[in-house]
Amino acid sequence: MTEPVPFACDMTAIPLAERDAHFELARRLSTETATDVRSEPDSLTFVFPASAYDAMTRFVASERLCCPFLEFFIDVLPQQGPISLRLSGPPGAAAFLRAELGITET
Repeated sequence: MTEPVPFACDMTAIPLAERDAHFELARRLSTETATDVRSEPDSLTFVFPASAYDAMTRFVASERLCCPFLEFFIDVLPQQGPISLRLSGPPGAAAFLRAELGITET
């Protein structure tokens, strides 16, 4: 059995030269690119057009460095259908994400 991961962010895990770009990418994906955001008590799911795949995977690659407590679930539909990214984690993680991204519960 693996040890629980502390519920803590380490922004220094993203190199300083890349940090602003990561924050801007997170903002753009969550507020401009997402076609739908579903808020559940224990997770957030973002739905993106297929064209956002590369940007979404860049976000995940960096975000998992600074927030190792998060779980990332990616669904890619066939025929260039929409892609979804569900973020989950320990109790409180979804509320933390909603606050950080300025998302109200739906």
